Amino acid sequence: MPVSSPPEPAKSRRPAILAQAPGKLLLLGEYAVLEGAPAIVTAVDRFARARISPADDDRFTVVAPVLEIAGQAFALEEGKVIFPETCPEATRRQLAFFRITLEHGLKLLAEHNLTLNAARFEIDTSEFFLENGGGVKLGFGSSAALCVALLGAMTAMVDSAASPEDDLLYLFETALAAHREAQGKVGSGADVAASVFGGVIQYQILPDTLTAPTLIEELPLPRDLNMLYIWSGQSASTTELVGRVHAFRDAQPTAWAALLERMQILAEDGCFALTEGNTPAFMQIAGQYHQAMTDLGEAAGADIISAPHRELAALAAGAGAVYKPSGAGGGDLGIAFSDDPDVITATTAAVHEAGYRTLDLTVVPRGLQTTRQED
Repeated sequence: MPVSSPPEPAKSRRPAILAQAPGKLLLLGEYAVLEGAPAIVTAVDRFARARISPADDDRFTVVAPVLEIAGQAFALEEGKVIFPETCPEATRRQLAFFRITLEHGLKLLAEHNLTLNAARFEIDTSEFFLENGGGVKLGFGSSAALCVALLGAMTAMVDSAASPEDDLLYLFETALAAHREAQGKVGSGADVAASVFGGVIQYQILPDTLTAPTLIEELPLPRDLNMLYIWSGQSASTTELVGRVHAFRDAQPTAWAALLERMQILAEDGCFALTEGNTPAFMQIAGQYHQAMTDLGEAAGADIISAPHRELAALAAGAGAVYKPSGAGGGDLGIAFSDDPDVITATTAAVHEAGYRTLDLTVVPRGLQTTRQED
């Protein structure tokens, strides 16, 4: 009787890696953070996700449902992402952020003498859009969260026994560099920090450099600080608003310095109030910061406190809450604060009656998270 040969051992297959990173909301420190003042930023439960899985062939592809990209092929040459000549220019522009982030990840792998085998990249930021809102993107820092998720997935490839969460500061520095290159060297990096570290943090950068953080420190969130997140009903261009503020800074340095000092003091006092668990003090500071943003917008000719934000502030005040925009203003999101849940309930009813939408968000204590998915 013939003896059958033992079956050949199955070839091992690299696991797929899934990474997710949360979005952010600024509680305090808008504009002033760009000049070295502290900001208070919190991570919220809207996640960007990146999945890297072994390719079934020898091709690299990227799938991005939000961008309606079903499987764009690309190649890697000397640490650069190369799209084929057949790739439409519009698709190249859509994937510019992916390309820049991936190239920074390739440098990270090269530092460990690793190369990237053919793989399928899936990137998803659908949670950063308004549900049933006609594709309206919310101001949660989707690009920063995606940058962190993509780099986190690549970092997880360096050492299968380790996790990128083990060296978050290094990951933050890499993500900050990638994100700033992709955005034209604008932005404070507070959104990147929230996506990496999670929770509520005080974030501060070196003035004039915007390259290295001087402080990333966890802050407590008082249990009696209730927050209501409100969509203003319109998107805003952060780049345009910041540009107007910078033009004002350059044209009227004395007036700008006075406003900046005022905002910096408020931001510092707000950090201290949270550290001390002093919710009434923080609410008062938030209201004063809203007024400082109003004054800045008027001085700079920038619509920071736009008509929707003015109406929302009045509605919140009428219900007994304190309101301010979260971020650059103009549109996007605002937050109503109160130490009384009944006041939040009343504010919710008032803004709904006025036709605004509130968002169900939760502060998340963790930032980047990665998992390996074996076949």
